[in-house]
Amino acid sequence: MSAIGLMLGASVILVAGEVLFPGTQPHILMLALLMFPPNMIRMIAVSLVQATENFREYNFLVLAQPTVALAFLLALWILDSFSLPSVLVAMVLSHVIALALGLSRVRRIVGPLEAKDDSAEYLRLALPFGLKTQLGSIVAFLNYRLDIFLVNLLLGPAATGLYSVAVRLIEQLWLISTAVSTVLLPRLSAMVGDEVGRGALTSLVSRLTMWATLLASAVLAAASGPLTELLFGEEFRGAATALIVLLPGVVLISSGRVIANDLAARGMVGINMYLAILTLVVNVIGNILLIPIYGIVGAALATSIAYTSDFVVRLLLMHRISRVQWWRFILSPGEDMKNARSLFRGQQT
Repeated sequence: MSAIGLMLGASVILVAGEVLFPGTQPHILMLALLMFPPNMIRMIAVSLVQATENFREYNFLVLAQPTVALAFLLALWILDSFSLPSVLVAMVLSHVIALALGLSRVRRIVGPLEAKDDSAEYLRLALPFGLKTQLGSIVAFLNYRLDIFLVNLLLGPAATGLYSVAVRLIEQLWLISTAVSTVLLPRLSAMVGDEVGRGALTSLVSRLTMWATLLASAVLAAASGPLTELLFGEEFRGAATALIVLLPGVVLISSGRVIANDLAARGMVGINMYLAILTLVVNVIGNILLIPIYGIVGAALATSIAYTSDFVVRLLLMHRISRVQWWRFILSPGEDMKNARSLFRGQQT
């Protein structure tokens, strides 16, 4: 995969580099391309550690590359050697060092990686799974960014600056569901055959994530005006309204991310991909219709509607698949905090 990626990247740079990256020298692009192999292999190593549910080591490996990169950049600054080539070299070295750390930890935690007799059968199942997952991730990325491009296209850069601030602040709420998903996916994947336990765990974590995000959203909404002014200046205070309109969709999609992990653990990544495409279609249509009328608030409303539709469809599908009542993914019984610890420890509640 590294070799294929390097060849494709180099071919694009040589054939269309001047068109796609005007004003950037080819050797700079080639240098940046060198980050791809160590970063990809490092992330595979990190995923193997995640699968063992050793999250202390997982956090160490996730933080290793940015920590090393920061150290290199500080050294360049102190030595007054800050330039684009030197920064790229520092970034490449940070990925290489982080990869070495990752491989050493994997060997110690996971053990030697040896080919098995059923490797071909595994690849036959894993490659379609990985392809659908990657396509779904690409579409999901478009969902998170396409509204910004449409705002820029329809309203211009000034409005895009305001809307980007709202999106940037709102994305911090996803830290909750991202952290939960990191822990949840390997646990659900290990619960093969335990449909009752898997459904109970997913519904519990889904509603806890939703309520935690809702609480954080209330705090962000209350502080949105002063916060945007403090961080970005008085000129960006208008971003607060768009931020508040985005909040309902972000709260619901945080819970939807938990359900998406359940579907992935069941091998149903194709459903996640199709739902991401559906959400993208709703998002694009909504933005095209609402931005000319309501400006950046229209973009926020369209995105919030798209996220809400994604959650509703996932909720109904999860109810059908797991046979857990749909409201259990939303409403929070009083015993949730007590059950959360026991479920993650694999106990019966």
